[in-house]
Amino acid sequence: RMKAETANDELDLLHVLYVDLEPGIQTTFLEAAGVEHENGKIAEALEPPYSDEEGVKRGASAVQEKHGADGAHYLRTIAKYSHEGWPGIDAILESVDG
Repeated sequence: RMKAETANDELDLLHVLYVDLEPGIQTTFLEAAGVEHENGKIAEALEPPYSDEEGVKRGASAVQEKHGADGAHYLRTIAKYSHEGWPGIDAILESVDG
């Protein structure tokens, strides 16, 4: 857990992973969902939800197709830490984890 002692510590590490170190998965998701970003970073001014349910479905599908198991982990991560930002993510995960 790399010294992550709290949920916020873990969230910070996952943010670093998916936004700063390896933004490819998030970039795939955001582009397919139709969310404006710069290198996988959503503008601070944007408020949740960042996309509608159809956009989330497109993003999830693109991530699973292009990134496989890593993409599924990404989807679980955003569902846990940014649930309000991605309408319908729970139903998508039920089919992924089903």
